[in-house]
Amino acid sequence: MANDELAAVEGASEWERREAERAERYAAEVAERERAREKRLSALVAVELARDTSADYHPAKFAAPVRADYLLALETEGTPARAARAVGVTQSLVATYGGRVPEFAAAEREALAIYRDSLAAEVTRRARDGIVQLRFNRNGEPIGEAVTYSDGLLSKALDRADRIIGDLPDPNAAGPRIDAAMVARLSPEGRAALRLVLAELAGLMPEEGGAQLEGSESAIDVQGGPA
Repeated sequence: MANDELAAVEGASEWERREAERAERYAAEVAERERAREKRLSALVAVELARDTSADYHPAKFAAPVRADYLLALETEGTPARAARAVGVTQSLVATYGGRVPEFAAAEREALAIYRDSLAAEVTRRARDGIVQLRFNRNGEPIGEAVTYSDGLLSKALDRADRIIGDLPDPNAAGPRIDAAMVARLSPEGRAALRLVLAELAGLMPEEGGAQLEGSESAIDVQGGPA
């Protein structure tokens, strides 16, 4: 057997082994997702049953179990229209219920946030681990696989990480800044009220922050004139 033919056979065997391992991992992941789904659904049903005790709107076609199914579908489908269609209700019914029961509307926003986080996790995985692409010879026989990476995906993942870090509170950040132009337009009563607010904040902040606020209060007197 020629060297290239032997390499093709060995490559095919390795590919088959990896495919078997991948199929086994996929089956385990599907089972785990199903267990997680059932657990999440039970939690949502409990919440929706409890909501029925306080809500004053109880449409028969949108009972607690259906609402739980809808929220779970929203976490995976990503749009109210698809989620409503998945559980057999109209989007208008969902919108009406959300308008009558604000807590449910908040639950919808939480479900959409979960959906978005799942997309971000998949983007991060692909950017970090790459995407596996199968390789075939000219006869269409598998001879191996290659992992490709997307600079675009990696850049987006980095940008998202930077935004998350930027949203975190900075323990070394300076205290609140007072806009001189804004203070100059305040009435004497407004400046007096602002001083009261700053004084109250100074009592709630650490010593360093309080000192910064005291400096801001003096700036009000200088910039805005006597109250």
